[in-house]
This record gives sequence, structure tokens and C-alpha cells, in this order.
Amino acid sequence: MENKKIPITILNGYLGAGKTTLLNHLLNNQVGLKIAVIVNDLSEVNIDAKLIEQGTSVEHIKEEMVELSNGCICCSLRSDLLVGITRLVDSKKYDYIIIESSGVTEPIPVAQTIIMGQTEDGRDLSQLCYIDSMLTVVDALRMKTEFNLGQALEEHGHEHEEHHHDHHHDDEEEKPIAGLLVEQLEFCNIVLLNKTDLVSKEELAIIKSYIKKIQPEATLIETKFGKVPFDQILNTHSFNLKTVANSAGWIQELDGHDHEEAHDHASEYGISSFVYRRKRPFDIKKLGLFYDYLPRSIVRTKGVIWLDINHDYAFMISQAGESMKFEEFGLWLGSRSEEDIQAYLKNSEKLRKNWDEYHDRQTELVIIGIHMDQKEVETMLDNALMTKEELETSWNEYLKIKNAK
Repeated sequence: MENKKIPITILNGYLGAGKTTLLNHLLNNQVGLKIAVIVNDLSEVNIDAKLIEQGTSVEHIKEEMVELSNGCICCSLRSDLLVGITRLVDSKKYDYIIIESSGVTEPIPVAQTIIMGQTEDGRDLSQLCYIDSMLTVVDALRMKTEFNLGQALEEHGHEHEEHHHDHHHDDEEEKPIAGLLVEQLEFCNIVLLNKTDLVSKEELAIIKSYIKKIQPEATLIETKFGKVPFDQILNTHSFNLKTVANSAGWIQELDGHDHEEAHDHASEYGISSFVYRRKRPFDIKKLGLFYDYLPRSIVRTKGVIWLDINHDYAFMISQAGESMKFEEFGLWLGSRSEEDIQAYLKNSEKLRKNWDEYHDRQTELVIIGIHMDQKEVETMLDNALMTKEELETSWNEYLKIKNAK
């Protein structure tokens, strides 16, 4: 086989979405493609016994590697992903590599390994292979139930109900998967919407509208039993890191991009979104109560927020269904050196325009909902902010401490 870069498809999807069925379909291909598949657990992949290469020893299977008569191979990832990919590429036996990322891992680290990784002998992995596509398999029925999308078909009168959301789950099996599912959707360029036969035609239209709200740029392919033409998912040359990294719906919303067709379909089913922007920090306790009693009409919130507990650092908040993630995002520009501040202000008209006595500190939170009353949600969030008097006191104390250093 000639010395050329090997294309890689990274396959994401939660447990039960249909990744294994799709992998079997790809491994059993009779189109002459020699595919190497790296899976998490070989026992999960039900390979057709007739395809297992004659002479493949029991030891090979024990070593968690099965060679097939059509030239494909299925192996389990027992060590470092980078090492596994390098060995497959260096063997010069395969045309294509598919990596099944674990159902409970985020897709970005896997992509980073391929784009920025180095082999043990110092070669850039990006010189040996490239990401051809980042594919996320979604179970249509699970999507509908996890995000309560069935409510889009309900009577409008139920839309303002509030439900207590317990974001603390002790049982691993009971943890909501919505957050991970959304992350896998937000960082992909192909969505395979599987098990479409398990939902009604109207439910399917709502699910597709919601996916497009979360990920407006990706190619959406509908399928049953994971069967899809190979040319739609292999050798597509469709992955671009910069494009995919900025393709999530919440990022596009913040940037003011409007996908008119997707917006029309979404609004038809009552799916809407808006950006909540304020130049006052949240009271962390009041914000906690907002999320504890989140209106059931809200299915997704994500953004950078200003909190009363720390005027130096911005925080990232990410909620999907009942999944919740909250983490430090980084220093506000206003807390950096004067040199940094002037350099950024010089190069950004947007920053200059929004700069005030609190510098760049503000909240920008994207809210996606179904039959959502925007004014009501804005009022609820406004009630979770510090009052002007509280902010003035807090800010003066902050400046006093900062100037004393």
C-alpha cells in the first residue's frame, strides 16, 4: 500500500444509540475497503463468524484483535490511543481507520490526539493520518425522551409548568445523559439520526428541528438499524477543525448568525432561542434556585456568566435537560495587565463598545426552549441578579482589596 495519509472517522454516540450496529455494517463491507476499527470492548461487537479470517487463533481473540477475511480488522483499545493508531498506520495494511469513542467520553480529546499528537519516535500524527469526519450517532427515541421533546406536541397550556431539577445523582446508571449527548452533537460534522422508525413522523420533525438548533452546520442523515451508504460517512473529506469548533448552535447564536431555514422549522414546533445579556453579576444562591426550579420549557442553556463570588474570573455554565456543568472559564480581561487590556481593546471594536466601569464583565447566556415565554424567563433571570446596591457595595470592596495588594 502506498505511503499516504490514512483517513479517520471518529464515531461518537451514547450507549444504545446504534454505534455497534453501524460498526458491524462497516466491518462487513464488501466494497474492497480495508477498515481498521478501534473499539472499547471487542465483546460488544458481534462480528459475523463467517468473516473471521481462517487461521485467526484463539490467542488473537484473547488479545482482543479479530482479523476478517475481507481485509478488515477489529481491535480493542487497551493502551494509548496514539500508540494504537500509529501501529495501524505503520502496518500499511489499511485504507481507513474508525475510532469508536466511549459512550461516556467527550469527542474533543480524541480529535486533539490525532491533530496534535506525536508518535513515540517523534513524528507528528497529523503527517500520518487525518480526521475525515466526526460522526455522532443519535437514538431518535432517546433524544425525544431525554429532552422532553414530546412536549412540543402537547397543549400550549402546560408550557409554563416548573419542575424541581435535582442535578445531584448518586447512582451512575441514573445520571442524565443530555449534557454529554449535546456535547457530542455540538462537536461533529455528521449526525446519524438512528432508530427513526421508533418515533412518529411529527416527532421526528421536532427531533430534527432540535438537533439543527443545537448543531446547525452538520449533515443530518436519517437511518434505521444503522444502515447508511458508505459514501455518505466514509472518505467525505468533510471535517474542518475550525469550522466544527465554531459550529455549535450556542456559539452561532452569540455571534448573531441566523440560520433562516432551520429557524423557520424550529419555530413551527415552538422551538426558540435567545441570548440573555446583562452587565450585572448573578447572586450564586439565587441562580442556583433558578436552575433547581427550571421551567420545563427550557431544554438548553450555555454561556459565560459573571458571578458575585468572584469578580476576577468568568464562569462557564452548561445545562441540557437535567444535566448540569459549571466551571471556571478564565480571567476577565479587566483583571489582566494594563498592557493586555490595551492590546485587546485596540483590536476589538466590540470590546471597546461594551467597556464600562466594570470593564468586560458581563453575562452572555444562550437559552433554548420549547413553547418558551422569553419575557418570563428574562424576568426570572433578572430576579437572580445582584441588585445595583449590592453590586456597588461588592465592587467597592473588591477594588479596595485589589488596590491594597
